[in-house]
Amino acid sequence: MKSIKLDKLIETLTIMGLATVLASNASGAEKEKPAPQVQEKVAKAIKEAFPDAVINEMAKETEDGLEVIGVSFTSQGNKIDADVTPEGILLETEQPADISTFPSPAAKALKKATKKMKATFEIAKTFATAEKDASGAMKVTKLAEPRTAYEADVEKDGKKGEFAFDAEGKLLESPKWAKASSKSKGESGKEEKEEKEEKEEK
Repeated sequence: MKSIKLDKLIETLTIMGLATVLASNASGAEKEKPAPQVQEKVAKAIKEAFPDAVINEMAKETEDGLEVIGVSFTSQGNKIDADVTPEGILLETEQPADISTFPSPAAKALKKATKKMKATFEIAKTFATAEKDASGAMKVTKLAEPRTAYEADVEKDGKKGEFAFDAEGKLLESPKWAKASSKSKGESGKEEKEEKEEKEEK
């Protein structure tokens, strides 16, 4: 009987230990918040661009090697995500949008590009660009006017990616796997055309 009770006690302690580890891991998975002085600079940058903004969350993130503060906020009833430098420079924003509100050329290009794909649409605005200089340090440059892109987050055959077009329907970004697929189709069509021409010559 004592042996059974001891086994039960060990089992209970083991379960409790696992629960503690899992709880610890879950807590560790939480995103790190920026320092109070950084939060103040970030909030100021958001408020300058969106005076009515209600900030919901801030967290440290890394985008293309650049340390940024990811911000989730609400403005005029719209949920918006933004990237801001720790120094308080607004880099870009993204917000869900209805493709029917996009400029016609952009909407047409997105519909064509995302055909037979699962897609969600959003509007992205770039307020500043970031790139590495000769020394390898990141250089941030503010734009005179925000640059708008009309985007689609897509998924096809388990692969995910993003398409982006400007207001005139010019392609700004596309998934590498989509480019490869398009190239493959193009080469296939070229081969078929060449075979047809050869038959006609004969």
